[in-house]
Amino acid sequence: MSRSTESIRIGPVSLATLISVLLLAVLALLCVTSANAAQAKAERQANSTMEAAALDATDQDLVSRIDAELAVSNGSWPAVSAKLNTLAHDARDASTLKGSSITTTSGKTGVAFVIAASSGKQLEAQVSTNDDGTLSIDKWKLTNTQEPTEETLWSGSDNN
Repeated sequence: MSRSTESIRIGPVSLATLISVLLLAVLALLCVTSANAAQAKAERQANSTMEAAALDATDQDLVSRIDAELAVSNGSWPAVSAKLNTLAHDARDASTLKGSSITTTSGKTGVAFVIAASSGKQLEAQVSTNDDGTLSIDKWKLTNTQEPTEETLWSGSDNN
């Protein structure tokens, strides 16, 4: 009796399965990497937005303190100017923004101030009084200053 041996050719099927599994593993790795990058970007954006909101809240607090001092002093800017550093210090201490600084400049009929965060964001504002004694906001500008990097990408050809 002769036995017939038929070979089952599973080589191409195994090879196709192996390639499919490797491709799926690479795609899964790319998905995880993309998700981590998106999460890191979202966290940076959230931190930036929270810092901008804290700068705005600190600025609003300082403006309300200046307005209250104007009401107490019957619209006298010299009286407000005398207490401006104290008002700015109190607004900075009440702020949730840590590591910030407030620079103030007083004039005859108004005040300009800059609140700067440690990250480089700063809010510049200028307030003055109207003819009826109410406070007017003349400038309210959020900017972001970035320090120049010390990296030299290319310094030119050294073969001169």
